[in-house]
Amino acid sequence: MADTYGAGAAGNNVWQSVTGTLQGSAQYVISEVLVGMLFQKITGIGGRRWANSSIVHTLSLPLQGAFQAPMSAKDYKGWDAETSMELVWQGVYGVPAYIVAGYIADMSYFGFHLPKINKELFMGIFSKIMTRPIVGNLLPYLPTTVQEAQYVLDAILQDMRKAGTWVSTDGSRRRVLY
Repeated sequence: MADTYGAGAAGNNVWQSVTGTLQGSAQYVISEVLVGMLFQKITGIGGRRWANSSIVHTLSLPLQGAFQAPMSAKDYKGWDAETSMELVWQGVYGVPAYIVAGYIADMSYFGFHLPKINKELFMGIFSKIMTRPIVGNLLPYLPTTVQEAQYVLDAILQDMRKAGTWVSTDGSRRRVLY
């Protein structure tokens, strides 16, 4: 029987957190891209192509903690939200990160420019918002490994939100440099 303590357990914990993070990130990015493509197909409004959309949604993941921290609710429940409207609001919190990630991706393609505000941008924002309740309502029906990966990703994003706040839980302001 394998030893469940010591270096083996530590290595297993690291491996599970890394694979859970990668798997959860990939699954969520794929779901955001698919929802965006589905909305584009339904409405007939063109938007980002799947490759560009996957780059933007992947870039938005590490930015979400910083941009969601000032807006997110103190009683954040993540995937365990009681209503779909809570999941919609969680999707709304990801919009600033999506906009900044889209601008970064566009700068790599077109160089420095003023951002365009058009219907393609609103289509991407709408798909970013609606992915959260769609995945949240489908999550109980998905395999256990998919659910675990989504919970790992949500825990990491929650830690980024906590680190991104300027005011700690006791009300004192945080120092910028530690």
